[in-house]
Amino acid sequence: MNFTFKISKLKTNVLLVFVVAFLFGSCKKVGCTDEYAVNYDSQAEKSLNSYCIYQDPVYEPYIPDFGPNTATLMVDKAGIETIYGKFNIMKSNYYLRAQFKDANNNLVSAGDLEMKQYIFMSQLSFKSLEENNNHFYSHYAALNNTEVLLYMPDTMTWRAQGDVWPSFLLDNPIDSLPSRSFVMSGTPSISSAYIFQTSMVGDADSLSLAIHGQRGSVVKVIAGNQTQAVFSKEELEKVGLGNAVLRVMAMQYEEVNEDGKSYYFVNASRTSSGVRIQP
Repeated sequence: MNFTFKISKLKTNVLLVFVVAFLFGSCKKVGCTDEYAVNYDSQAEKSLNSYCIYQDPVYEPYIPDFGPNTATLMVDKAGIETIYGKFNIMKSNYYLRAQFKDANNNLVSAGDLEMKQYIFMSQLSFKSLEENNNHFYSHYAALNNTEVLLYMPDTMTWRAQGDVWPSFLLDNPIDSLPSRSFVMSGTPSISSAYIFQTSMVGDADSLSLAIHGQRGSVVKVIAGNQTQAVFSKEELEKVGLGNAVLRVMAMQYEEVNEDGKSYYFVNASRTSSGVRIQP
């Protein structure tokens, strides 16, 4: 009886050792295994997507490329905000962008580049765009530090001092901005292709659809009367998991030839939607 009890106890202890060994052997460290996440854990053996924390994606501003010997002058309406106070006012956010390309398709300088804007009601003034080291020009136009409201005039006049690209003074022949198109599709997943769906607009020459993510961006341009584009599984993998921005930009174009140079005026209105790309 006593001997039988000892055998039974021994079997129980052996079984317990095997159970404990199995549990510890199969218990892998869970964490974020995406190296683009803020809390990436190189020692994690098992990934759980909800563990990962991401920053907002950083991406380059979009501007159409019309090739060698062209200038692109762009007004991009980024959105509308309400400024609350004694008198509520609507503030439109604009981004001005420009680039100049030589015969070899390289960006070149046009010297000091300005566009005329209204500053608080009737005061009209030229404002300079900032030229970066790559000769790409940009400027954000909305409320400045003194809370003075800026407006786009009906006729948008551009002028450049001249450098490698010659000086010029030109009026934008487009007298309006296109209607805004909105993201209508859901959240992308890197496991399958994604149909990027937008709302219809009737006054755009084309739509630029972009997905900006942790690893990069993918941009597709469709005709203004279309409402969707397909992003492949491989393209989404290049964008990566985590926080991303879906952006729709409705655009109008007009070409002007001046002194043997081609100038492309682009008026755009854009909207965006934040998403978290899933596995």
